[in-house]
Amino acid sequence: MPNFRKILNFYYRIEEILPIVLFVLILLITGAQVVARYVFVKPFSWAEEISRLFFIWMIFIGAATAVRENTHIRLEALDNILPRKGRVLVNIVIGLLGLAFALVTITQGYIWLIQVKGYSPALHIDIKFKYVIVPISMFLIIIYLIRKMIIALKDWKGV
Repeated sequence: MPNFRKILNFYYRIEEILPIVLFVLILLITGAQVVARYVFVKPFSWAEEISRLFFIWMIFIGAATAVRENTHIRLEALDNILPRKGRVLVNIVIGLLGLAFALVTITQGYIWLIQVKGYSPALHIDIKFKYVIVPISMFLIIIYLIRKMIIALKDWKGV
């Protein structure tokens, strides 16, 4: 089990670092694009496309990380007002709503992934590469939400 924990921690670290790397790359590519367009009057044909791809991946990986770390926006005022049992109940309801959203999104994302065909105009990569992150991130979100729900149900029994 300790080896599994090491692998999991390594994966978590990648999940945290990858959006940062993608963000830095977006900044560098966009900055280079501005210089190329206005200084050299010769813009890169691929800059906007790769930046958009990196942005999509950054957002969806970041969303999964936010669910895992419980850092999504929420009304913390409820945590201060409600008794412990009420907080646990709210967490269970939030988890169920999140699961419903993720299940619909993973299903629709998979359907979209099967139907979409073609290649990107500038990079000439399969357009599926842009959208494959949707079902992947929703799968991760479902796993993280199930784990949170198990913890919340254990808290419910302990109240």
